[in-house]
Amino acid sequence: MNDFYLIALAALLHDIGKFCQRANYYTTWDKKNLENIYKYQHAYFTYQYLTELQEILKESLNLTELEFNELKEISARHHNPIPNNIKSYILTLADNLSSTERERFQQSDINLLHSIFERISFLANSINPPYFHKITKLSLLENDIFPVKDIDKLYANHNIISQQYRNLFLEFNNEIKNIQNFKGVKSFNYLYYLLAKYLWSVPSATYDIQNRSRHYSDISLFDHSKVVAMLSVSLLDYYYQIKNNSSSNGNLEVLNYSKMIDDTENVFLIVEGNIGGIQNFIYNIAKTPAIEDFSISKSLRGRSLLVALLTELVSRNLLKELNYPITNILYIGGGKFQIIIANTPKNIEILNNIENLLNKYLCDEFHMELRIIMTYQEFSINTLKGISQNFSDIVQKLQINIDKAKKQLFKNYLTVDFKDDHKDICKSCKSLPIYSKDLCKLCELSNSIGEETIYMKYISFDLNKKLKIGENKYDYISIIDLDNWGNIYFVIDINNQKNERIRENSILNELEEVLYINNLEFGMDNISNGFKFIASTVPLLDKDIRDYVLSNFDLLPEQQKELKQMNLKDSKKIMSFGILSEFSIGDRKLAALRADIDNLGLIFSDGLRSKDSSQDSDKYTFSRIAALSRMLELFFSGYINTLIKQESKKYMQSYNNLELDLIYTVYSGGDDLFLIGPYNFILDFSLKLREKLHLYVSENYDFGLSAGIFIFKSNLPVNKVAKYSKNQEEFSKQAVFSVNYNNKAFLIYKDSISIFNKTYKWINSLNYISSFNILMNELNIQQVQKFKNYITFENILDISKELAEYINNNLISRSLVYRILEYYKLYIKDDKINPLIYPKIYYQMARNIKNKEVKEKLEELLLKKGYKELSKEEILTNLDTILYITLMLTRN
Repeated sequence: MNDFYLIALAALLHDIGKFCQRANYYTTWDKKNLENIYKYQHAYFTYQYLTELQEILKESLNLTELEFNELKEISARHHNPIPNNIKSYILTLADNLSSTERERFQQSDINLLHSIFERISFLANSINPPYFHKITKLSLLENDIFPVKDIDKLYANHNIISQQYRNLFLEFNNEIKNIQNFKGVKSFNYLYYLLAKYLWSVPSATYDIQNRSRHYSDISLFDHSKVVAMLSVSLLDYYYQIKNNSSSNGNLEVLNYSKMIDDTENVFLIVEGNIGGIQNFIYNIAKTPAIEDFSISKSLRGRSLLVALLTELVSRNLLKELNYPITNILYIGGGKFQIIIANTPKNIEILNNIENLLNKYLCDEFHMELRIIMTYQEFSINTLKGISQNFSDIVQKLQINIDKAKKQLFKNYLTVDFKDDHKDICKSCKSLPIYSKDLCKLCELSNSIGEETIYMKYISFDLNKKLKIGENKYDYISIIDLDNWGNIYFVIDINNQKNERIRENSILNELEEVLYINNLEFGMDNISNGFKFIASTVPLLDKDIRDYVLSNFDLLPEQQKELKQMNLKDSKKIMSFGILSEFSIGDRKLAALRADIDNLGLIFSDGLRSKDSSQDSDKYTFSRIAALSRMLELFFSGYINTLIKQESKKYMQSYNNLELDLIYTVYSGGDDLFLIGPYNFILDFSLKLREKLHLYVSENYDFGLSAGIFIFKSNLPVNKVAKYSKNQEEFSKQAVFSVNYNNKAFLIYKDSISIFNKTYKWINSLNYISSFNILMNELNIQQVQKFKNYITFENILDISKELAEYINNNLISRSLVYRILEYYKLYIKDDKINPLIYPKIYYQMARNIKNKEVKEKLEELLLKKGYKELSKEEILTNLDTILYITLMLTRN
């Protein structure tokens, strides 16, 4: 095992003794060794636990006796480094640097992990109610991953906490033995993912024995250990290249380790890779009926996934060139990645070389439809200590570098002549030359990926391309070939019989990562050694659903013919938009929902920063960046699948309880999403999504969500759907609402949903003032020319549904609704009401509504009191949205 992997492994395991300690796993110990060598009980327990696992770890990780002993000692002696061992000194330094992230200004008496979202704020001394994570392994269930507010009710007896720690540890202890199923780097990666699964909710520190003080525990043991590994690898690389200038056996004479690297030296680089052109790339496709097996739905899904996988592949190629483990990836998601490496001339040369080669590949193969920007910023040990500057200052400089690079994207490619420019143009994207079957290489690749995701169970990255497309003898492996950058394997449709064949013969045994998609039961199948969350739900057509559709829906002849010809005996196919729209109520239309978190850049750059200079630690640290990014990714890439399935199951009760996920996930990850589904389902789902996000982020109102909904016919080109839904989302991002707060006018920004070019707040329960809005009003830096009344989409939708119910029960007619809609268009302009509308509406209701109770209710609604918090004026000025939805819900 090379030194970088060895020190990373020692760092990942250095605090495993804390897990043992809280679980009361060891009841006896050698007091003399504890005090003289390891200093603290948890460090000694690390030594004990690694000793207990010695034979298993040695064999699976291919460690010699000497290597394992060194691993055990440098891991356990992180408070008392081994004399003359450079790796031991470096790990101790990295642990000390990572430990400066802990805060004591706000203390907690409960040995549970605080939610990372809890203290995000733009104001000094802003304190939100405490939220804690349960002591549980990672999952995609709301009950496991959502933080809890009333923790005293859940853990009324602190003995319950101890018992849950013990139960969690015993599960971990049982699963760690599965490491024997793997060898070498694959075993290392298994251990990394296993620690992520079990330590994500375990606090890294709750009490500082040395200083006799409690910590505010919002950093998990996993995030702390990962950062220690990240820093250790980078420091060791820097030492070898700059200080020692050669590889080392790790046993050097160091008189004073604190001086081996000066605190002011720019030892580290934070590297960010950005995939450019994502928006245009994903939606630049068109329907091509003449091409067999090509569909918009498959291609759209494939392009979205290709972008996500490209960042995974590039970051792993970079780590491969550096000989670094995956611990040094700080973040991957949303078309970008960040990693931490040593600041050396050789490493910078590797970065530049990879960027140039990759852009040449993207230029040659895809004519720069996609491109990559790689930038970096150096920083020192003092930065991590918050001396002279802190890490948030470094990230701001990095963003400036990125902005500069984006303006020079094509400087090396302006005069490039493409060798295949003479070829005919692709029938779908109409941008690139034809490669095969009237499609360009990119469209064919995207369509292939979209098809394979239906059956995808595992995913793997093969940088060495051990399997060639023409030589693929495995019927359960689909290959995505990205030339010199490696292969991506989708392992598909595996049953138990094939699992046996995989374990014995498959190329997968030779790969460093085989990741279980949206499943945390990796390692138990002897195939996967990790996990990956992908927002992958799509509506799938099977035989039962096909038969139901043919029997119950009024389809066009060509739709009927297409469905009848499908072979669905043992397979499923992605449902077309046309068939999906048949599951809408009333009008057979779809809706696109686009949304993302408001002010996320500010949240990272300012919301995470301490506002009080007296605090002993800045909140903007490696671990908190990693934790915040990871938790948002968990929601948007992982939990979103759970929520879609849960809400789809409720909806499908009206369709014989058929199993069908009603939402087509174009993409969801990082902090944003783009979903397509039956329009009425999307309207309800959007409100549920906002409600769940609010609970997930510890009810912190600074995590707003701006969204747009665009309703369309299923045959509208997807690039137009993307454009129009994006326009609606932009309305929300620019929205400003006026409310009364402390007896004065107060402006509230963003956190809204737009539809039909009108913008609304979300749900009635989110009646709040965020710290961001307070700050904006205090600064008064934005002159607002026009603002909106505070009206929730929940109320608008409720009124629409109530009117639709009257129509469905023959209590009012659709023609009456149409007449009132015409009056709206005649008598209401720019939210100004012409009083003539009142007698017009009254006359129509008096003449056309026979039911006295319904007539009185509608008079109250439109002419007198209004609805709940809404006045009649607010209802009248939003009649267009209300009645459009009502008419769609009731169209036969």
